[in-house]
Amino acid sequence: MKFRSLALLLACLAGLAPCGADAPKEMTRDASAALLRLDAAARQRFEKDHPGVLPEGPLRARLPLASVRAFNWCSLNQDFYVHNQGKSSSCWANCAAEALECNWLIRNGIRHEFSPQPILDYTQKPCCGSGGIAFQVLLKYGTALASEYRFTGQPGKIQRGIATKYRAISWGRAGDGKAPPKVDQVKAALLEHGPLVVNLFATTAFKKYTRGLFAEHYHPGKSEPAHNHEVLLLGWDDSKGRGAWFIKNSWGEKWGEGGYGWIEYGCNNVCYDAWWVTAQNTYYTLPKEDFLKLVPDADPPMVWTSPIATIATVKSVRLERDAMRTGKRGLVFHVSVEIGRAKGKKASVRLRLLDQSDRPMPAADRTYSTSDGHLQIATEVVPSNDTASFQDLALFLPYSQFPAGGRGRKEFHYEINIFCDGKWISNKALYKGRFSFPQ
Repeated sequence: MKFRSLALLLACLAGLAPCGADAPKEMTRDASAALLRLDAAARQRFEKDHPGVLPEGPLRARLPLASVRAFNWCSLNQDFYVHNQGKSSSCWANCAAEALECNWLIRNGIRHEFSPQPILDYTQKPCCGSGGIAFQVLLKYGTALASEYRFTGQPGKIQRGIATKYRAISWGRAGDGKAPPKVDQVKAALLEHGPLVVNLFATTAFKKYTRGLFAEHYHPGKSEPAHNHEVLLLGWDDSKGRGAWFIKNSWGEKWGEGGYGWIEYGCNNVCYDAWWVTAQNTYYTLPKEDFLKLVPDADPPMVWTSPIATIATVKSVRLERDAMRTGKRGLVFHVSVEIGRAKGKKASVRLRLLDQSDRPMPAADRTYSTSDGHLQIATEVVPSNDTASFQDLALFLPYSQFPAGGRGRKEFHYEINIFCDGKWISNKALYKGRFSFPQ
């Protein structure tokens, strides 16, 4: 690799990558916007069926206007993982992985630590990358958990046996892309997209920063790059100095205030560039063909098992004695249930008969038997809305299925559970009841 100056070479050797020195063609704003529209349409369809489920909604409802004096994503999302690039020049890849971690938490409500190594392996760049290069890899191929895909700090062979399922679905630049973004443009992007990858010129003083406000305001010379390092931008505070950005470095927790720090607006060309990323939402799936039309050389978007948990509650049970059904006399359990987040799915309401010690009773007829031979009656329902109520579901059990036709037993116990999506969904709140036959 050819370096434009001795300062550039020394910066790279010192672990400060001159980010953007070899930047690829940027994703067009039209392409970024089209990908966001594709995601928004999928989200709208999901929210129509499952209103109020997505974790991003309540979080974004708490966001302030960009005009507020101070804001910090850490105050909303607790803390984030501090990466350590070691002696490598992979700040750009680590910060991109950190930005995806943050956006993944915003969109999916789950905290992960992602590996920057796939970015290095796909680009074969030991240094001199940028947020844009890294996000394009995350868009096309994704990454894995840090615990699964080991970070070495140097480009290596792509580990095909490790699934890189954590994907970006769009990315772009803050501002108009023609000039360094202004402070208000960075603030707006930070609120709209979450933590940003930004660059700056890291000096010896920056490397030695320990606490407080960093306000060196070093101006790179003509033989130096405008920036040589990338960090993650998390917030701002207009009351610190002339206003300051809250950043997270990728030099481990011994740098700054546990890996974090404050840098004054405009200091050392901070925010010369600012990139945002949008993580894939695991609650819904993007249309594969539409996505690949926009990113034709990408892997297909990941199909996740939606983390939506179907919920169900048995509201009441009414017992009808001596009922006649198909020429048989028996008991009818009129069950009222409420099932949520299972629109269009088949759910089964199942009642098991138990003895006085709450042990399952054996079935005498396969019609009223579980797979392991226990006495059970069931009925199937298909909710037509995200929250559906079913009143007086009739579960009939002939007297002939009771031991000795129910005679001679003072009391029987029963429990009701609901089965959907291959699992029991009322285990933690089983409805239990009891009844007696007249003696």
